[in-house]
Amino acid sequence: MSAPGRPKREQVPKRDSAEGNSTPDVAVRRARPEDVPRLAAWNAQLIRDEHNDAAAPPDEIEPRLRDWLAKDYVACVFEADEIPFGYAIFRELHDCVHLRHFFVEAAFRRRGFGRCAFLHMRETFPRGKRVLVEVLVANAVGAAFWKSVGFEPRYLGMQLNPGE
Repeated sequence: MSAPGRPKREQVPKRDSAEGNSTPDVAVRRARPEDVPRLAAWNAQLIRDEHNDAAAPPDEIEPRLRDWLAKDYVACVFEADEIPFGYAIFRELHDCVHLRHFFVEAAFRRRGFGRCAFLHMRETFPRGKRVLVEVLVANAVGAAFWKSVGFEPRYLGMQLNPGE
């Protein structure tokens, strides 16, 4: 049994390569209030995976997500054979869709699940609006994923840390 708020480890669905099915069967649904603890656990893992140096303390993640979702953000859960494997959080701005979080559990990565989830989401975004995603410079794997689904670098944000 998994700890409260942590995603439980499920069996990863097999892709049927014998029948030539190279695209995983992925569903994207709107997150429900009962999904928020799982979203918070996934967000904590996303923070670790991308080596985020401006991470929120773990006890602040769930309240922050609830606050965002009560305002102008939308969360989606990705599922394969009804097994949740990731999420996204985004909001529509006047000039773009800002995709703030996009996370796929490690066992589902590099197998087409994230690509399928993004392509499903993309169909729901307003036509004619660009999609903006921010990738930390240290997250080369994340940058490669976004390039593989058609994103191009647009700018490089820089910061000066206090006391430096």
